[in-house]
Amino acid sequence: MAEYDIGDAVKIYTSTPFQDQSTGNPTDPDVVRFKVRTPSGTVTPYVYGTDTEVVKDGTGDYHMIVRPDEAGEWVWRVEGETSGGLALAAEEAHFDVSPQTVS
Repeated sequence: MAEYDIGDAVKIYTSTPFQDQSTGNPTDPDVVRFKVRTPSGTVTPYVYGTDTEVVKDGTGDYHMIVRPDEAGEWVWRVEGETSGGLALAAEEAHFDVSPQTVS
């Protein structure tokens, strides 16, 4: 796991693109949602098409950049859903941010 500094640009994304469950081909979910939890427990949701932080890189492939502003463990989750509520995929991971020693 990588460790970052306060203010770094941290790219978060799924390890593989969202896929059609029947064919295995990359596909775009109806809703792509990222959630980021800060070390102090604040959870912020970001949705593709609504929030500019979420970027589409290709079919089924999305990312966002987080700029951590506090030290500790940051946790993120990305979810893809169809209009019927069936999740195509979900993934969670975390990264650590070092305390700032020079101000």
